[in-house]
Amino acid sequence: MKKIVTAAAIVLLSMVVLLSVVPFLFRGKINALIKEQINENLNARADYRDFGLDLFTAFPDFKFTLRDFSLVGVNEFERDTLLSFKSLKIRLDLLSVLKMENIKIKSIVIDRPSVYALVLPNGKANWDIMKPSSDTLQSQEDTSETKFSLSLKKFEITGANVVYDDRQSKIYTSLQNFNLLLRGDFTQDFTAVNILSSVDFANVMMDGIRYLRDASLKMDITADADLKNSLYTLKENSFSLNDLVLGWNGTVAMKGNDIVVDMTYKTKKTDFKSFLSLVPAVYMKDFETVKTAGNLQLEGYVRGTYNDKKMPNVGLTLAVDKGMFRYPELPKPVENIMINARIFFDG
Repeated sequence: MKKIVTAAAIVLLSMVVLLSVVPFLFRGKINALIKEQINENLNARADYRDFGLDLFTAFPDFKFTLRDFSLVGVNEFERDTLLSFKSLKIRLDLLSVLKMENIKIKSIVIDRPSVYALVLPNGKANWDIMKPSSDTLQSQEDTSETKFSLSLKKFEITGANVVYDDRQSKIYTSLQNFNLLLRGDFTQDFTAVNILSSVDFANVMMDGIRYLRDASLKMDITADADLKNSLYTLKENSFSLNDLVLGWNGTVAMKGNDIVVDMTYKTKKTDFKSFLSLVPAVYMKDFETVKTAGNLQLEGYVRGTYNDKKMPNVGLTLAVDKGMFRYPELPKPVENIMINARIFFDG
């Protein structure tokens, strides 16, 4: 019995030592692999403070952490940081890491990323940083074994700030404190997918006209995914813009270069106040003090094919009956707001 206990203790101690030593053994190889991938594929300057390798908290998987990363453009974009983040945590299949080939990625968590996507007036974009490859290199890449493969069960973004600044089309969009959580077993042919997303402050301006000002966005998606046939069946889902909450369901299918959509949507709240929250000048800090009355009907559909040449058909029904709103400090309300609209876009 004593020999068995001693042997078990030796095995346990050996495992602890192994878990402590293995990350350091592979540190140099992984660091070289990161820099190799960046330098071989990108026309940009990438830098990071350090990275960590962990077997203890992730065992039997392997966790890789990259900290304080930044990706800065070159030439006319040399003053622009395209991407930065506080940390990137990737959970990897341990066996594939030990082999250092076809490394399987199980989860990705990005903390506090900042994205600045810029399009100059001449149409050049700062994210067009992939190095061109010759036909010979392309042929070699097509026949070589992939260094990484996705076996995702979780993808998460926390506290992101995103800016899209298109100076050619005069479109400016910003998202502050954007959060995203995607769950599902993408190693299977069929899986249940759940997506939770939120934005604290969303701003959209097109051609000098502001369409959203510090708007609040939330999204909750539940879907059955047929990954083998690229078919996604949306179940009970919700999307909220400020106080307006839409429920929607339907299907989305990927067929080659086409995206085939068949979805319907409808408001979950039927009061006029939820619709009033879409007006930037009205939706502010004291929005809750605004008195309203009236009924709302908002529903529609999106059906058809989306690709480079086609757009799906879009139908919208909007009706407001006896709408009214009043600020506490104003003597009179705005009354008798009536809307009856049916809109159809033929894609």
